[in-house]
Amino acid sequence: MPDRNPERVDQCGDPLPEGAVARLGPQRFRYEGYLRRLIYTPDGKTLLGYSNSGVHLWDAATGTEQQRFACE
Repeated sequence: MPDRNPERVDQCGDPLPEGAVARLGPQRFRYEGYLRRLIYTPDGKTLLGYSNSGVHLWDAATGTEQQRFACE
């Protein structure tokens, strides 16, 4: 029996919000604030971003955020 509520994803495989049928542009490497610095790790696999709100780590190949460390 087919799934009646399959998860809807955009062209990059990112989940769409409920009720959405498409997204203009991917969610990859998106950040809602101002990044002060962007740095690749020595192995080139991770992109690190520093902002007023904290430190953000993205997978450099896929652009998905891996971790976020908040500043207080």
